Amino acid sequence: MGHECERGGGIHLAEDAFVFEVVDEDNRRVPNGTTGSKLLITTLNNSVLPLLRYEISDIVTLATEACPCGLPFWRIAARPLPP
Repeated sequence: MGHECERGGGIHLAEDAFVFEVVDEDNRRVPNGTTGSKLLITTLNNSVLPLLRYEISDIVTLATEACPCGLPFWRIAARPLPP
């Protein structure tokens, strides 16, 4: 549903095939740059097994700044590794 950025700027999301929503615990969207409680995914082109707001319990944050690699897709921000 996405791929890691060549420059290490996070994971670029395949917005042409999915709708991604970073939401809080009550399934309300959170602003970009804010960490959500889960990720909801809806498929756009799979008529055999469509997913509608499929819940993934990963805690993610959408990046707010443009990626240095130049790709225009939204991306999940990279988290710094713990020491």
